[in-house]
Amino acid sequence: MGFKERVFPELAATRSSVPARDQVKLATHVEDGLIRRVPNPPNVAPTSPLTNPISVVSAVSMLNYGTVSRRELLSIPAARGAIQLIAGVAGQLPYKAYANDTVLDVPWLSQPERLYPGNYTYTHTALDILLDGAALWRVTEKYADGWPQRFERIAKTRWSQDANGYITVDGNPKTVQEDLRLFPSPFDGLLSVCSPTVRMYHKKRAMVERYLDNPQAREYFQGVEGQEPEPEEIRTFLAEWNEARRQGLTGFVPAGVQLKQVDLMTPEQLSLRTLEETIIAEFARMMNVDPSWLALSITTRQYSNIIDERRNFLDFVCMPQTILPIEKRLGMDDITRHGTKVKATVDAFLRADTLSRFQAHAIALDKGFETMDEVRSLEDRPPLETPPASEDTSGDS
Repeated sequence: MGFKERVFPELAATRSSVPARDQVKLATHVEDGLIRRVPNPPNVAPTSPLTNPISVVSAVSMLNYGTVSRRELLSIPAARGAIQLIAGVAGQLPYKAYANDTVLDVPWLSQPERLYPGNYTYTHTALDILLDGAALWRVTEKYADGWPQRFERIAKTRWSQDANGYITVDGNPKTVQEDLRLFPSPFDGLLSVCSPTVRMYHKKRAMVERYLDNPQAREYFQGVEGQEPEPEEIRTFLAEWNEARRQGLTGFVPAGVQLKQVDLMTPEQLSLRTLEETIIAEFARMMNVDPSWLALSITTRQYSNIIDERRNFLDFVCMPQTILPIEKRLGMDDITRHGTKVKATVDAFLRADTLSRFQAHAIALDKGFETMDEVRSLEDRPPLETPPASEDTSGDS
């Protein structure tokens, strides 16, 4: 057994079911951590279960982090904010299909699911990729030539995948594999890799809640030696003292009793502020998000242009974690025709202020890079109406 078979046991299990002539092709797909069987021939409608990527493998996932639930992770404000930022951007962008730089008409790209708007489907797909390391769609409608027309996104709680890559939906052992489309992530899901940080947060939070539910005593009474009161007198005295304090009355300490004050723990000693800042910084590092976007005060941070910030956020955070996995999967031969590339349109997200845009348009018009109608299209305005041809009056006397 070779190195790849030892690191990726799914490969060894898969080789036994693949003809020898195809094993070379199979092995080439292992390098990116994705084991996928031989794709369909170009422009042939996907009807074979061999088109479905069957297993997502990562050497990091072999470490036993354990997992946490979505509720545990998303109940942390910093984590929820970072995840919603990344998945929200991937969900709001329009996706378009191209072939040789020509935009193709693929109607379902704007609304993959019949019952939900496109931004809902893409946002939840990005969430699945982020949190679970994979998302799953199922073909629900097909065109007459067999190509997908509509899909259904299947929540991770409804499906599972065994060591051989077989996917079971809703516990049905006869799930039709050729209708499934798996969207694997190049990274491990956050529910796995963030589990130590999430558990630490909830442990410290539980400690704080226990303290708030049973706060430290601010004071206590001590009897003077030789003048110890009886238990019943102590209970009566404490009840009267607490009632007086509740009513805001001035207390009176009788003879034979000493009032002792206790130094209470400060918020700093309880690590409340440190806990919040530590968690924000941890999730910012894990997800490559600028901590200031998660409301952590960074005194050394200098002002930068908002467009530059958005470009960096898009290029280094959203693209590798959510947008590229969606684009690349939608462009595979079992979803769109061979040679089709699917790209997210980011122009609206990176749009500058009005003055900067108009100045750029003026330069483009002057140099002939753009036409007036192209400029109006970029500004979401209709093309100018063609003026009626003027009558030729040169021959009139």
